[in-house]
Amino acid sequence: MPRKKDSPLTEPTLTQNPPWLALDPTSGHVAPPTKTKRDRLPFLVIQWMDFEKLAWRLAGRGAHVEQAWHYGTSGQSQYGIDLLVRLADGKYEVWQTKRYRKISAADVRIAAQIFMRHKWSEKASRFVLAVACDTSSKRVVEALEEFRSQLTAKNIKFETLV
Repeated sequence: MPRKKDSPLTEPTLTQNPPWLALDPTSGHVAPPTKTKRDRLPFLVIQWMDFEKLAWRLAGRGAHVEQAWHYGTSGQSQYGIDLLVRLADGKYEVWQTKRYRKISAADVRIAAQIFMRHKWSEKASRFVLAVACDTSSKRVVEALEEFRSQLTAKNIKFETLV
């Protein structure tokens, strides 16, 4: 039977992939770049407002996000959060941004205490801590895990973005 020419309405099938697609590359060795890239983005050279804007854009890109807001204005109590995100299922995510040169275990504990004392700790399903600096010190890691345990007890997921 003669093969019909594909029309714009014909759906492609998986068998239409050309055989060469599964073969190893034939180009040979490719030299690495002569200059290496930074392993971290330079968050500390941007203004704190731009760091929050970046976090707001990330927060708003979630698959089930209906709305993302910067929470509060200068001088208002923000209950330990900077961004509020409403999801399609009616739940909320809260984000706190820290554009610090260095974060301490005490900074993490204070952030946790403020958040846990206020209303969004009762409504949030996820807490995101977005920081501009390294969080690998032993004390900071332990404070983050302590905070994670507190949130888990309230059925709140926790994520640190570095």
